[in-house]
Amino acid sequence: MVPMGAIRFADQPAPKETKRMGANHAPNKIEVNRPFVALNALAYIKQVLESSWLSPGGPMAHAFEAKLGEYVGGQAMLVNSGTSALEMAIRAAARVYGVKEGSIVVPAYTCPDCAISVIKAGFKPVFADVDPQRLCITAESLEMVAAAVKDVVGVMVIHLYGMTPALDVYQVARSRGIFIVDDVAEGIGARPGGFNLLDLTDVAITSLRGEKPLPTGTGGVVMTRHEGIAGMVQSMVGLNSPKGFNRYYTFDMAYSYEYPELLAALGLAQLEMYPAMVQERRALAQQYREAGVTHYFDTSTDIPWKLPVRVMDSRKAWETARLAGVEVSPPHWPLHQLPFLRKYHQISPTVTSKYMLPVSESLRAKMVAFPLWPGMTPEQVGRVVSVVNAVT
Repeated sequence: MVPMGAIRFADQPAPKETKRMGANHAPNKIEVNRPFVALNALAYIKQVLESSWLSPGGPMAHAFEAKLGEYVGGQAMLVNSGTSALEMAIRAAARVYGVKEGSIVVPAYTCPDCAISVIKAGFKPVFADVDPQRLCITAESLEMVAAAVKDVVGVMVIHLYGMTPALDVYQVARSRGIFIVDDVAEGIGARPGGFNLLDLTDVAITSLRGEKPLPTGTGGVVMTRHEGIAGMVQSMVGLNSPKGFNRYYTFDMAYSYEYPELLAALGLAQLEMYPAMVQERRALAQQYREAGVTHYFDTSTDIPWKLPVRVMDSRKAWETARLAGVEVSPPHWPLHQLPFLRKYHQISPTVTSKYMLPVSESLRAKMVAFPLWPGMTPEQVGRVVSVVNAVT
């Protein structure tokens, strides 16, 4: 239960020493992530409560989608999670490309939800290696897997920790005629090579979970400039039926992945502050670099989410940081080594070669992610730098 004193209502003045709301946190522990909450969030939420519209698809959700669309330069459609967004994006892109089955290339070093969304959409994940510095899928690995696996129909390009992929990844995908789904759950607004992402991809998604750069607690967004893909997503998210008297005459199977109106109110407020939060993230990445921390963010195009650092031993680094009061994110487990996904890697001798994914496999033992979030103080940055120096 949240104590009433922890809540500041819209008609109360903001505390002078802060520019964003936030929960109380342990004073000595540095969390790996601390979400910002816009000061006008309660005012927007109050509007929803006073309107009595609590169902999905209300005016606040439409306003949030419109503002998101303006921000990314395309159409934006809210769904209930990032994983649902990926599933909807894959299903819609596949229909537009006219494919009903096949394999989708997924980077091996990422979270399992990415592969799970492929399976839920009715396709098979097949895994490719990543760049050792930028942690994104490479054109070489995509080309190698697409040559070895004859039924590749799409590729998922993941912007891990907010880092953008090289442009030649998109060129390989286009040359092979496969659809592209970008996962920018950790960095909405990033610009690969300085380009608007929607100029390069067929469809992109982001996550609105509480720990992500644009946090609302939960949710996801599908973004595209392709009218066909947008229409498919809209028809699948909610009840696909006409308005009015015949609203229950449903045209096709839908998934009830709608986004709550109350969270849309929070999201609208968060988005207003988001550009400033991106600049804070980029400034923090630069501070870390100037303090001697080696990382590979491009602070002109990337959206730094957490601070991935190569360490001597990931498990020891995790324990050292914990004892120092610094929370870190452990490394991902390579997807092709997870028991429930291993069978998707056993497609051909080329793909199952132990040399196929050397970078992804090595990162498990050598990578952790340190705190990087808006509002970090110089003292907190200094403490993180001290831990980084001790484990690298």
